[in-house]
Order: sequence, then structure tokens, then C-alpha cells
Amino acid sequence: MTVPISNIDDQTYRQLRQALIDEIPLLSHIAAKHDSGDMNRSWVDHNASDPGIALLELLSAMGEMITYRCNQIPPEVETNFLKLVLDRPEPVTTEVRFVRAVPSVALASLPPGFPPAGLAALFYYEGARLLFRGVMEESQLSDLLALSANAAYQTAIQYLYAASNRTVTIPAGTQLADSGGTTEIFETIRRVTIPSGKPSVDVTARHRALDPGLPKQLVDGSGATIQSDGTANQTFSLDTRTANGEVWPVLLDPSRQGSNVYDPNPRVMVSYTPEAGLPVTESWTYRQDLLEATNVDNVFTIDWLTYQLRFGDNQHGRIPPRGASFRIEHLQRVEGRERQKAVQYINSIGQTCAALSTLPGGVDLSPFSNTTYDPARGQIIQSGRLIESDRDALLALDADTDYQNAIHATFETSNLNIGNPADQPVDIGTTQLFGSGGDYLFDLDNALSDGLSELKGQERAITATDFERLACDTFNSKILYDGPHVERVHARRLNDAGTVAIIIIPEASPNERRPLPTKELLQRINQFLDRRRLITTRVMLSPPIYRTIPVSVGVDSRTVYDEASLAEEIVKRIREYFHPLYGGDDGKGWKLGRSIYCSDIFQLLHQIEKVNYVWRVQLGEGAERDYFALQPLELPYLKIATSDVAVGPGS
Repeated sequence: MTVPISNIDDQTYRQLRQALIDEIPLLSHIAAKHDSGDMNRSWVDHNASDPGIALLELLSAMGEMITYRCNQIPPEVETNFLKLVLDRPEPVTTEVRFVRAVPSVALASLPPGFPPAGLAALFYYEGARLLFRGVMEESQLSDLLALSANAAYQTAIQYLYAASNRTVTIPAGTQLADSGGTTEIFETIRRVTIPSGKPSVDVTARHRALDPGLPKQLVDGSGATIQSDGTANQTFSLDTRTANGEVWPVLLDPSRQGSNVYDPNPRVMVSYTPEAGLPVTESWTYRQDLLEATNVDNVFTIDWLTYQLRFGDNQHGRIPPRGASFRIEHLQRVEGRERQKAVQYINSIGQTCAALSTLPGGVDLSPFSNTTYDPARGQIIQSGRLIESDRDALLALDADTDYQNAIHATFETSNLNIGNPADQPVDIGTTQLFGSGGDYLFDLDNALSDGLSELKGQERAITATDFERLACDTFNSKILYDGPHVERVHARRLNDAGTVAIIIIPEASPNERRPLPTKELLQRINQFLDRRRLITTRVMLSPPIYRTIPVSVGVDSRTVYDEASLAEEIVKRIREYFHPLYGGDDGKGWKLGRSIYCSDIFQLLHQIEKVNYVWRVQLGEGAERDYFALQPLELPYLKIATSDVAVGPGS
């Protein structure tokens, strides 16, 4: 049922005036009694010439105007309210571990006793080249150098030591390639380094989805090219929908606006011809707030909900010259959660860059098809992996220090391996990456319906109940995952108030009596909850602990029939009743930490029609006991087979 919206503007000026005049007799008597105690004094002159009536009429007129305005909610007010309460579009992201490349060096032969004890797994020798996996420590370097004084061997070991300990920089915007036959690209969103002595570093990568129709002219609804009229604060609508009508949110990243290193925000080319001169084309960049701009800045802003593009007023941002046309040069969008599947195919570096303010004059990169220079951003761009022979050829082109460092950085970054941040140690052969995000994809047209509906779903975990709901229902609905989903979650605060213990039970068949979550599922849930917990809360995620409890029973049957079939039915009933997902009195699973009592089994067996009398229930082995106590985070696993069921003859 829709809640009716109250009509605030339902009183006219005359109705308000009359309502106030009707109150005068009561108020005047009260005032007279307060002043002199004479109840006969009252305000009886209600003519328009009376100053009190004039004031009353003025208040009535103001009241009519105020209620009218309160009843009229302008679209701008509604839009601003939605921007305050709704979440921005959330791109699909994944955590990636970059692992050092395996350095190698030419070496004709190995000295006797190579490698020393304990280092055999770190070296690989093939085709007169020596490879080293990992990071070489100083003690290992000393042991290796002590094996031989051969100059070539000493140089090779020193090179491997330096190469395995070199600081490697991974620039923001490094693109990650895939091998799954898809065209999806991910890119790092911040600059990180692998410091000396460390084998790897973790970084967040974000899905990169460019408008396939770029560059394109900015046009109006009729398809005509839009031109500037030279006025202040010009606004134009961006088309944010795909060909099939789906919402197409624009990625806006204020933290990286104007960056020369990595800026995923939209860029617009403004073309015009001055009154005297040749045609000019300028690159204008995104700014979240034009109040931060000056009168000479070529900037624009975009409203994240309405996708209105707005230019400045010559005080905060330039006004595009009259007659200027606009071409969208770069526009990155946010796509849905189906892009999480593309994360599975990330396996190599697709493109990386290295800062280089100017390219030395004698350097010609044209023979190297995968290596280019971008003078606008001052970067060497490397597509794919830079092999050693090309690296050596590039280094030989010029001895300039900055150029040499850029080539080395490009080589190191483009040859990095990609691993799973949750794997310890990193195993490149079994890389598994997990994606999240791709939510809140709505624009102004569906913000009231879809946006406010999503607002009802709580996205922050504070109480134990919040963690249970997020780790089960919300996780299952938002994370694309091919394995078993979460069926049941139990969360409880530990004695340490800042720690929440969370037990995860995945979906399983009734025959699977001890369902356990996979490592992959726990990793995904951990990443999902980490972004939704309070900064002071520590989450401890673990599978359930199953306590094995041997059980034996003895019954008399109600009639003479096959004793084996009754024993099988008893075993089946007991296993079903104590199942972690389908057991218990309500069929929703045995409660975590609930103790096992003999009376539970007595009652269960008496419900079987063919059982006449239960004469024994034994929990555990050895001495008889009435109950079996469980710890708060334990579940029972009742160990019972048909051989543990004694069936007496029926009458």
C-alpha cells in the first residue's frame, strides 16, 4: 500500500484569517484576567482598521505563502536530496598481488657444490642461463660467493642478488591483461612499490570500460552539434545509456582529477577559431568543484547523478569561446557485477608506463612496435611484456640516466607475475582473483525507485546480526561466485569488544553432514566484509568446528518386520535432526553451541511410528552420560551407523 503524501497547502488566506479571528475571544479573556482580573474586558473590535486585525491579516497572508512554498518541492531540491543519501556507482575492483619477475643471467657452467644446502629450490639452470626465484638475502649471497672465485660466476651471483632486491615501481594505471578470450581490462588505481627485500606487493585494480564510440562530438537531442553560446555556466546533457537502453554511469574519480600520471576522468576537446588566428583545439579536464578553479583553468564539472556537464563563468573556470564545439575524448563508464567474472582471467601485464620528462633526441622507438613515448604525459608506454633482448637494445640507444631508469622500470614492471593476495606463499600456477563491486548503477530517471530501494539494504556491519545478514544474504546477492554460496552464518562478539567471530557454513546436500567452506569462499567473504566493517572492528572468519559424538541406541519395534530397515530409518532420522543446515526443531539447522541431550534422541525416536519402546540411548563412549556439552562455536557430528542400533522384536 502506498503511503499518501499530505497536502500542506490546503488552507487559503480567508480560512487562515477566520481561524485566527475565532481564537480572539478566548485569548482576549485570558489576557484581560491576567492584566486586571476583570473578565468583562475583551477584544471586540474586529474591523480592518484595527492594528491587531491588520497584523493578523498580515500573518494570514504570510502563512498562505509559506504553506504554498512548502508544498512545492522543486526538482533541484529532490535531486540534491538524492545525491546526499544515495551511493555513487561502484566500479568492479579486485585485489591483485604483483610478484617479482624471475631474474636470469648467462653462465656457462656451475661450480662444484652449487647450490648450497637449502637453496636448491630457489635456482633453476637451463640453456646456460641461471635463474633465481625469490629474494636473495645477504647471508645467501655470502654462501654462494664462497663457492667459487671465478669472475663470471661472481658477477652472475652479484647480478641475481641486485636484480632480486631491486625496488620495483608499479605505476597507477598499469593495465592487466586476460587470457580468457574476453576484452575486459583492469588497471591499478594507485602507485605502489615492491621494496628491497620483499617478494611482492598487493594493490587494488579497477575495471576499465571506455565508451567504444570515442571520440565523438557533443550533440543535442536532435543530433545537431552543440556549440558554445559564450555565456557563463553553460550546461549540456551527457548520453549515459547504451544502445539497448541500459544505464551507463560515468566514472568520476575526484581524487585523481588533473593527474598527469593517472586520470580516468572524462576529457573534452574544445575547438574554436579566434577572431584573428588559426583554429585552436584545447584539452579541458574534469574538476569536481569549479569553485577550486581560476578564471584561466580549462575545466568543467559533471554532476554524478544527472550527468550534466557544466562549464565555468570566467571566475571559476573559463567560459568556452562563442561558437566552440565539443568533442568527448575520454569517457570511462561503470559497468555491472557481471564484470566480476572477467577477474578470473587476469594473468599478465597488458600495458605499463614509466615517467620520462623528455625522450633523448637520438632515440628512435619506431623499430620497437610495443614501446612508444607519450610526450603529452611524459611517459614511455610499454604494451605487453618487454623481453630481455629488446630491453638491451633500448638501453643501448642512449646513456641518459633518466632514460636508462625508465627502460629498467618498464622491463621490471612488464615482467611481473600476478598472484592471489590471499595465497601464502604465492603460487603463480594457481592464481585466483576475486572481484567485487558493480553496484548502484542508476541515474536520475530510476534513482527514486532503484536507488531508494537499494538504500533500504544496510551496507554497514556494526552488530553481530549485521555481520550475519551481510555475510549471507547480501553476499550471495552481490558476489558472482561459481562455487557453493553461503547457507548459514553465525556471528558473535568475543570478550574483546572489537572482535567479531564469524562462522560460515556453505550450502550442501542433506547427505553432506559436515559442510565446510572452501578457502576461496572465505577469502571472498573476508574481502566483502572488510569494506563494510567499522575501522575499529576486527573480523575473525572461520569454518565451523564439528565435534564428533558417538551414539548408540536400543529400541523395541511395534510389529514384527525387517529389523534392518528400522535401524536404517533410525540412523537417517538422527542424522537429519542434527544436520547443521536442515536439522533442529525448525528444520533450519542445529543451533551453534547447543548441547546434545539424551532426551532429544528419546523424543525423536518416539516419533517414529514403528518404534514401540526406547530402552537405551548412549552418548559418547564409556560411562553413560545424560548430555554432551558443546562449546559456543561448535556443531555436533553424530557418529552412528546401523550397527549402533539394537532393535528388539515386536509383539
